Amino acid sequence: MCGCYAASRKPEDLALEFEAVPAGGQSPVPADYNVAPTKDVHVVRWKKERDAEGALTRGVHRELRAVRWGLVPSWSCRTRRRRGCSR
Repeated sequence: MCGCYAASRKPEDLALEFEAVPAGGQSPVPADYNVAPTKDVHVVRWKKERDAEGALTRGVHRELRAVRWGLVPSWSCRTRRRRGCSR
């Protein structure tokens, strides 16, 4: 149930493969041959574009971003707390 995997591609290769724009201001994520929850990984996501004032435009693009991979299960108290978990 671990769900570990290997991530060895360079960010430049991922951006080229998925036609994504790398997110700015992020530290590089090194290759990892045992990626598990709580580690940082690269993801490609659709990002809505904004104008100079911050208002959404109709444009979207693919963005390559480093995120922390993890899961908060539906049965955890952390999730239930929002719904009144008594723990």
